Amino acid sequence: MESTTQDSGLGQGLVVSSEPMSAENSVNIVNSSLTTKIVYVNVQCLRTKLNMVQTFVCENEPHILCISEHWLSEEEWSFYKEIGSLRLVSIQCRTTHIHGGVAIYARTDLAVEPLDLKGFSVEFDLEVVGLKLYNSKDARYYAVVSAYRSDNGRFDNFMSLLYNCLTFLVKYYPDAKLFIGGDFQHSAKLRHTSSKTTHRSYEKLWTLLDVSQPY
Repeated sequence: MESTTQDSGLGQGLVVSSEPMSAENSVNIVNSSLTTKIVYVNVQCLRTKLNMVQTFVCENEPHILCISEHWLSEEEWSFYKEIGSLRLVSIQCRTTHIHGGVAIYARTDLAVEPLDLKGFSVEFDLEVVGLKLYNSKDARYYAVVSAYRSDNGRFDNFMSLLYNCLTFLVKYYPDAKLFIGGDFQHSAKLRHTSSKTTHRSYEKLWTLLDVSQPY
């Protein structure tokens, strides 16, 4: 599996993957004083795969774990506040449809707080949560986002929501390095059949990602 990283004005990289749980689904923040491992996984039901995820966390020791398709309900998520050495920072559960959902966990020794991204989550189209990490050693903030788009979602709306989400992060956290872990379910066929609106959204999104300085 190959994770793709793209340098951008928003931060160190954009990470997009849709593969099964693997230590390769990760990106490291590295500087002279800190190495932070961020891992993205699509679990397709945390209820039935909790032991597997706990083993994965124990063996790979991620600092931050981004999860999509946890399939938990609002009534269930409080039973999953910890996975091994990680604690739950933020979670989004579907309330109208089944399955889906995204969550983000972090090690207990990290200085993190949740990002309020509820306004950008629409079931199927874009389900998103995030956290802000402060590293006192380099006095730097990092924004980490866990995102999911269902194959049944409206792609044009996904692009619009993602663009608005990134614009929000750039505006309110201009000095933070941004990392996105996501399962966007975007097939080659969809790229060739998408509407003109979708292509315009692509242009807007990549213009935002390619700016040399956040605004």
